[in-house]
Amino acid sequence: MKLPRYTKLRGNIFWFQMGVPVALQAYYRVKIIQETLSTTDRTVAAHMALERAVHWKREFRLQANSGTTHAPRAVYQETVRKVEWIVDNYRDPDARDMQLDVLWDGIADKEAIRLGYLDISEAPPELSNGVQN
Repeated sequence: MKLPRYTKLRGNIFWFQMGVPVALQAYYRVKIIQETLSTTDRTVAAHMALERAVHWKREFRLQANSGTTHAPRAVYQETVRKVEWIVDNYRDPDARDMQLDVLWDGIADKEAIRLGYLDISEAPPELSNGVQN
């Protein structure tokens, strides 16, 4: 089987490599996505590279259409700040857990929709407004 153009051989291990679209390079903070496929088998590497290419092309398309301007690291740091604030300000374990659940649900549902893991028809109405497939 011929290797996809996104497959590179380094030593004995195959790697996946794909360029990030120029418009999204600031978002991802890299110009090239590189991931080890952790295999020496040419056929397995070809299939894995095709799967990764489909994943990243879909991710790039979704990100380009989302209009989000926050880098993943900034979103992560903001979430950490919110969690730390909840832990510091809610002494009652039940109240703290409830607030953490609310924070998580708000983040997880939006990410699941963005990544296509949650169908818009299954999403709560406040999350499905303005979201397109």
